[in-house]
Amino acid sequence: MTNPLERRGKPKGAPKTGGRQKGSINTQTNAVREAVLRVFENLNEADQYLQEVAESDPRLFLSLVARLIPQASEVTLDQKVTVSIGDAMRAADERLERQYAPVIEAKPVQQEPDTPESEPDTTEAKPTKYPGYEDE
Repeated sequence: MTNPLERRGKPKGAPKTGGRQKGSINTQTNAVREAVLRVFENLNEADQYLQEVAESDPRLFLSLVARLIPQASEVTLDQKVTVSIGDAMRAADERLERQYAPVIEAKPVQQEPDTPESEPDTTEAKPTKYPGYEDE
């Protein structure tokens, strides 16, 4: 005879047959959410309730506002940009000429008058003595 405790339950490795299935909708959570929204709509006629919350507890109101902001957004762009380096360099040169031409024309470079150079220094520098090296 086999032990009745050994026959209890499903055999090991058998697929799941009961309980909540993966991906099923949680109807209790939806029902509670709908009830809370009904009460809020009744309480918040002409946005008076939210106005009172914003004035009495700004931190709570701002935390509610923060929950309305999307946490993440996905943006995909498919663009092809073609740039001609030669055209871009010519355009940059033209902009520089327009921007700096008045400055260059308004301030001519002054040359310093020729002055005779002072006499060159003929004194020889004495070699530096480094510790650990002896004169030869």
